Amino acid sequence: MFAFKSEASALRAVVGLFKAGVSPSILEFLDRQSVACAEKYTGKPVFEGHSRSSILLIELDGQKAEVNGQRQRLLEYMKERALANRAATTEAQAEKLWQVRRTCSQSMFSLADTKLNEDVVVPIEKQAELIRYTIALKKEIGLATPTFGHAGDGNLHVHIMYDRGNKSDARKAKAGIKKLMQKVVDLGGVVTGEHGIGLAKAPFMSMQHSKAE
Repeated sequence: MFAFKSEASALRAVVGLFKAGVSPSILEFLDRQSVACAEKYTGKPVFEGHSRSSILLIELDGQKAEVNGQRQRLLEYMKERALANRAATTEAQAEKLWQVRRTCSQSMFSLADTKLNEDVVVPIEKQAELIRYTIALKKEIGLATPTFGHAGDGNLHVHIMYDRGNKSDARKAKAGIKKLMQKVVDLGGVVTGEHGIGLAKAPFMSMQHSKAE
């Protein structure tokens, strides 16, 4: 687990990580909004002295020698990029590191009672730009936009939090999702990565595909 001062620095590290020859089996990203929710929920910081950092969770697998080599390469690469890191050598320790990722979704309900959750995908090198947009969108619509997801393949889960009983906020959230989807397509991405289309995403298909498609 690595802590970063910003989402952009974390996601720039993702791009460079692959170029450095590291191939994680899992590579999860959490923005500062998500981490803040998890920290409020648990009552303790993920990293002492670096509360509300953006986070990357990374797992390596393979033969022992291969994992050791990848680990050394990973740590060397992150030395000048991350604020801090924590490592697990047992299953129990690994589970403790994963708690922030398992907690962040449910902890978001401290912000509002309802969330719109979209599993958008953008090219890996465009993830930092997408996160910059979610932060700008938060300021524009006045609603929280915590984001986490699978940074190894550009599949990020963007949430817009609102109170269901507030009709004005509900309208802002709905408009915000539409703006988000257009931004994703403009960045060369797609409106869903793993959860499918169904009824909820059907209105956004025309942003990505022609009428015939």
